[in-house]
Amino acid sequence: MGKLCCSQEDDEPAFNLLGLLVTVVLALLLLMLCTPPRRSVAVAYYPRYC
Repeated sequence: MGKLCCSQEDDEPAFNLLGLLVTVVLALLLLMLCTPPRRSVAVAYYPRYC
């Protein structure tokens, strides 16, 4: 019973924002590295002379 009252888990918040932020940043970095870059589309317009 004494260990339940004096555990360190009560001092720290249950929801850690720093861990969530690090996870989101790592996920975005992996997404940027693993997805191929978009290809640019070049369109040429030639006017018709009648």
